[in-house]
Amino acid sequence: LNDELAKGGALVLLDGLDELATPAYRSGIVRRIEDFARLPGTAGNRFILTSRIAGYWSYPLGEPFAHFTIQDMSDAHVEQFLNRWCREVENVQTPDQSEAEREAKATREIDGVLGAFKESPGVRRLAVNPLMLTILALIHRTGARLPQKRVELYKLAAKTLSKTWQEAKGLRETLDEGRLTQLLAELAFWMHENKPTGLATRGEVVQIWRKRWAELEGLNPKTDRALIENQIDNFLERVRRTTGLFVERAPVRYGFMHLTFEEYYAAVYVAQKDEASRARIIRKY
Repeated sequence: LNDELAKGGALVLLDGLDELATPAYRSGIVRRIEDFARLPGTAGNRFILTSRIAGYWSYPLGEPFAHFTIQDMSDAHVEQFLNRWCREVENVQTPDQSEAEREAKATREIDGVLGAFKESPGVRRLAVNPLMLTILALIHRTGARLPQKRVELYKLAAKTLSKTWQEAKGLRETLDEGRLTQLLAELAFWMHENKPTGLATRGEVVQIWRKRWAELEGLNPKTDRALIENQIDNFLERVRRTTGLFVERAPVRYGFMHLTFEEYYAAVYVAQKDEASRARIIRKY
């Protein structure tokens, strides 16, 4: 690495500044990155650092860094993406069909998703993100109609990630959808209140789930503590491995794949409460 840096032809990619645990730690890392980029003999090298916008401007990078913001996909980008993605999926999934049959099916899929994109604000909000657009296209390919109501769209997208996504990847292992929803809802509401960075440690996840897990499994939270933690660890690993909903975004730090799903599951948590509890939570915000 030193040799390449000395030649001045290195491209240094640093990802996830927003995932550093504390503002003070982030500030120190920002200063060290700036010092690194200014080291004598590094002229000609390129440095790219990525971060979510939330919290970034508290400790922004100074010279010699310039700032760029990744924009949402435009209507033309969405159409271009679908034109390529849907055709490639048909080529891979249905190679035995004729080229004309594959083209006809791909065209129907493209027209269906584009129609929903143009007509539904909920679909449009999700589709400007490439990953979410892929999920919407996958939902449509299963034969489901993309709902007009935003909450129904999120519900369908979450179900796709927890079940259909696994099947599409050829995974035999599946998770209990009811249990997954119950646990993710509780976790999402807690994160919404306590974790503005969108990240929780493994220990925090275990702590939030311990009581509910004991209830679901008929275990004692005190005497069966080790067993409960082991089962939660296994479940968390299965969720990470088989769905795109809740993932390990940094070593032993977990978060929802997209803030949309944290918000959706937090809303599910509130909706499952009795009327008085719902009203109390809503008034709080």
